[in-house]
Amino acid sequence: VAVPLSYVASNTTTLNLLKQLDGVLLPGGSNPPLPDAARVSVEYALEAATRNESFPVWGTCLGFEWLVEILAPGALQTGFDAE
Repeated sequence: VAVPLSYVASNTTTLNLLKQLDGVLLPGGSNPPLPDAARVSVEYALEAATRNESFPVWGTCLGFEWLVEILAPGALQTGFDAE
């Protein structure tokens, strides 16, 4: 079952929702700024990993760019050598 995760919800609301989910999909789309909900989801997944729990976060297109920005701040602005 897909459950929408609001990009404008408070961090508390997002955390309460994440506790009821098995993972998060950050989809593609237009180019809005990085939402707090994406950052909170990644932090939640990293905390779950420290407890040996699985909470997958998948980013497609723009969602993947958000993941890169969260985990490697500035990497998309400075460029990188793909080879």
